[in-house]
Amino acid sequence: MSEANTMRFVRDRTSIPIPEVYNAYVDDKPGQVRVIMEFVEGTPLEKAWPEFFPEQKELSGSYPEYWGYCKAPWWPP
Repeated sequence: MSEANTMRFVRDRTSIPIPEVYNAYVDDKPGQVRVIMEFVEGTPLEKAWPEFFPEQKELSGSYPEYWGYCKAPWWPP
């Protein structure tokens, strides 16, 4: 459930493109969390990753504008 709550938090408070979470619940039979979210058109990362250059794979440095949100005063410690 924390993943769904984190996605909602980031979507509501930033301009980071996050799919909208429609519902999240614990499936009683397998005991797993299910997250129902908006479909986003595109290529799955697992298929695109092998085609990336090494520089593109350095994700922590690829999106510096997003890391600034983590230091915003409203972001939880």
